[in-house]
Amino acid sequence: MRAVMIVAFAAACGGGGGGGGGKQTQVPVPPKQPPITASEVVGYWTGDWGRLVLRESNGRVIGVYDHDEGTVSGAMNGNTFVGWWCEAPSRQPAKDAGDVELTFSTGPSGKTIDGRWRYGADSAWREDWDLAWNAGEPPPELVARFSDPAAFCAKP
Repeated sequence: MRAVMIVAFAAACGGGGGGGGGKQTQVPVPPKQPPITASEVVGYWTGDWGRLVLRESNGRVIGVYDHDEGTVSGAMNGNTFVGWWCEAPSRQPAKDAGDVELTFSTGPSGKTIDGRWRYGADSAWREDWDLAWNAGEPPPELVARFSDPAAFCAKP
């Protein structure tokens, strides 16, 4: 009964009696952006936790970042990278590894990442890994860390 009353109230308030002919105003919906591909996120980023360099490798995305010789490994799911981070010294959860999600967007100020991460796979998410695209060249010492495959950890 309540749902019927709400529908009737909404119809009555929709401007049907004031000469508007019962037409409802359509609010324009922005077109949905196509998903971002892995090749569109590779490159050099800077922000929280220092510098991050992302590469595509065998259909996956891998990255290296400054903090504690960190690495990420995962895949794109729509506009979000979903993966696993790990850091020195142990590269093991729950102190030195965990889930990570990096959501990519493009706006008036350029390409950005809204990132979140957590220790292991069960702790609370932390919302403090935001980055912006850096058009410069990534530092060679950071790029050199891609040559150590043992630094890229798989989610247990």
